[in-house]
Amino acid sequence: MILESTFEKQKSTGKRVRVVTVPVRKLAELAGTYGSAELNTFGSLQMRDGKLILQMPKWDATLQFLKGGECIARPKDSFFSMLAINFLRNDAGQVVGYDLSTERVRNLRYAKVKIE
Repeated sequence: MILESTFEKQKSTGKRVRVVTVPVRKLAELAGTYGSAELNTFGSLQMRDGKLILQMPKWDATLQFLKGGECIARPKDSFFSMLAINFLRNDAGQVVGYDLSTERVRNLRYAKVKIE
């Protein structure tokens, strides 16, 4: 389904997305601490009430998974637009990081780190 809207004589179109439920055990595989060497910052993915939350230093966002495997999030209480998150796995299928994209940033790499 294509959606259209007009704001100040500017027409926008988009597709309706369908959010799917992901089993908690699969979400838990994604949980952990991730770091961006480019930004010299850390964030974490945490399980809360059966949902996966991306927590960054100044905001957090609930991840939603779409039919087809895409992952999106919209930070709460912020001016950020929608985030697109693409999880990265090694040859053994383990999550090793993710690429984060917005309308202004593409494929900002966050690598999974182990903090002891």
